[in-house]
Amino acid sequence: QITDMDTTRVLLIIGIVIQCLTLALSAPVGGDAVMDLPPGGDMFLKKALLSAYEKELENLEALEMDLKKNIASILNKKEELRMRKRQPIQCLISAVSCYGKKK
Repeated sequence: QITDMDTTRVLLIIGIVIQCLTLALSAPVGGDAVMDLPPGGDMFLKKALLSAYEKELENLEALEMDLKKNIASILNKKEELRMRKRQPIQCLISAVSCYGKKK
């Protein structure tokens, strides 16, 4: 059962969709917006983008150096733990070899 209220809602939604499509198609393309800039404005935007990219690159390089330092620290700790774990085994091996030589 379709009522008059449902029909009105459907027509209203269709009208809104058509209006949105009309506005979207009549809106200027991105290149037209750049043409509205004052002379040298596009160069200013390019310089601003370039400086933003350079700052981001510097930040990423600093983070990379921190990560490398952290990785080196972790590897050193891993090696220390491995050597500590190995020491009791070396003592046992030495005791066995010493015991074998005494006989």
